[in-house]
Amino acid sequence: MPQLLIVDDQDGDLINGIKRGYWPEYEKQIAIGNLNVITPRQALALKYPLQTPPLGDGEDFYIGNPSSNTYLSTRSTDLLQDLVIDKSFAVRETLIMMGAKKISLNSVGKEVDTKNTKGDIKANGKAGKIAKAGGEVSVSNTSVNSLDLTTYVESNDPNRVPKKAEEVESFMFEHGLEKDSALRAFLSRLKRDGVMHGTDKYTITYLKEVDNALDIAGSLDIPDFDAGLTFKREHNHTLSITKEVEIDFG
Repeated sequence: MPQLLIVDDQDGDLINGIKRGYWPEYEKQIAIGNLNVITPRQALALKYPLQTPPLGDGEDFYIGNPSSNTYLSTRSTDLLQDLVIDKSFAVRETLIMMGAKKISLNSVGKEVDTKNTKGDIKANGKAGKIAKAGGEVSVSNTSVNSLDLTTYVESNDPNRVPKKAEEVESFMFEHGLEKDSALRAFLSRLKRDGVMHGTDKYTITYLKEVDNALDIAGSLDIPDFDAGLTFKREHNHTLSITKEVEIDFG
């Protein structure tokens, strides 16, 4: 799933420019799988659906949400909240499938701006319009900070037994967790022993999807197209949230 999706305007100006070789940085990001640029019509038949339909005005930007296999619009005021909730569910269900009898959210956690920068990244053109779409992507994290994550993370059932390791692994791939080193270590243990025992700690890292999408957008440059637009990286909100989870496998 590309981390950043752009739905072009009805005239296809951006796509035509990419095809003609005007903007090689877009081609590079598309080639390595970080970016996808599509027409409004193509948006109707995507493998990973858009949570909200595009307006077709050339300012439709979406961030890939691997936890739910959907794309979230940067116009949405619930963007950060949706990412946090969906990842919480995905992690919790993975641990439940591994046989976790009790999952508790530790009070220990960090909420920081991972880059802590304030400045401009030049991105003349439609990439620069991300700064205008949906309030600069820098959506207020008030809703995230006020979330009671215990509702989405914690679980308790002393009678749980683990699913087959293959089923757990498939679920991890389906929800973007296949590269999580800690979960991979748990999975290896389940494959080896067939059952999990004891207690462990696990740290959930939230909102990396937003940070990655901002980095991709900031690298895009379209000379002579809507010159003067600037993509601002003014992090006035949390871009990294980590929460520690305590797991009891029994």
